[in-house]
Amino acid sequence: MYTTHILGGLSWFHKKKIEKMLSGRKILLISTMAEEVKQQMEEGLQKRLGFTITGTILIDQFEDIPRVKKEIAGCDFDLCLLAAGTNALILAPYIAQTYGKVAFDLGQGMASIVTGEIEIDIWMKKIIGMDKLMNM
Repeated sequence: MYTTHILGGLSWFHKKKIEKMLSGRKILLISTMAEEVKQQMEEGLQKRLGFTITGTILIDQFEDIPRVKKEIAGCDFDLCLLAAGTNALILAPYIAQTYGKVAFDLGQGMASIVTGEIEIDIWMKKIIGMDKLMNM
């Protein structure tokens, strides 16, 4: 079942919250892996939750932000899912203030949609420690 694959690392409560957030929405994806995430979401959840992915925008680095802002202007969406590193800290409030739309930074969670695994950064694993993080 794709729901398990895509949202596999989440508790039942969190899965339901995310499913509610996605249901019936027009979604814009902004990430280095936006196309892969689109494919996984469409194959795994779209039919059941009734969302539409209306656009994907690729971003690799800070210098991409002006182009990304222009591309956002041409998209019809009511929810933007971002995974753009530090750039998400710039883009999320920009989207909220400029368009009055919800912009949600998934961070490493975007990679989890593609891999089906809980993805973590090296700093999270080594500095914080996965055991400490899972016990929070």
